[in-house]
Amino acid sequence: MRNDPVLECTNKRGKKSIMNKAAIGLIMNRKLVDKINYLISKEKGTVFKDPGGRINIALVYPNRYSVGMSSLGFQGIYGFLNSMHDVVCERVFLPDEGELLEYIRTNTRLFSLESKRTLDRFDIIAFSVSFENDYPNVVKILKMAKIPVRSIDRDESDPLVIMGGVCAFYNLQS
Repeated sequence: MRNDPVLECTNKRGKKSIMNKAAIGLIMNRKLVDKINYLISKEKGTVFKDPGGRINIALVYPNRYSVGMSSLGFQGIYGFLNSMHDVVCERVFLPDEGELLEYIRTNTRLFSLESKRTLDRFDIIAFSVSFENDYPNVVKILKMAKIPVRSIDRDESDPLVIMGGVCAFYNLQS
């Protein structure tokens, strides 16, 4: 369990968010952070928890925000995990094309919506995959996060990478 200090921030509209102090020291593009803050300001049910002393899970939907937030299963898992006292679950989505170019241009690592932590700062990266077409996006997200794609290339300092969702158990051959 990671115990990173956090900083509570308030935007111009009075909306509170939590930023990880370790992440603040990393190169983060202001345009990308502002876009995430805008999305969160329009949401209801966003969960902010102090990550200290808890299991930190990055729940990743390997597609755009609008697609992932349309998934009731994804929302259900987010709520369920955050209902546990010992767990902090934060969401991550594949950036849209314009954002993707900005991530690449600025060499910014992919980060979570809630605390803006990069994926390597989590204990577990949990992919929720509903469509086979999203498999390449799983690889793209891991590369953007600078997490080794192949498990054999990861060590104990890397987050545990797991996958769930319909694609994890659905088999057309049976």
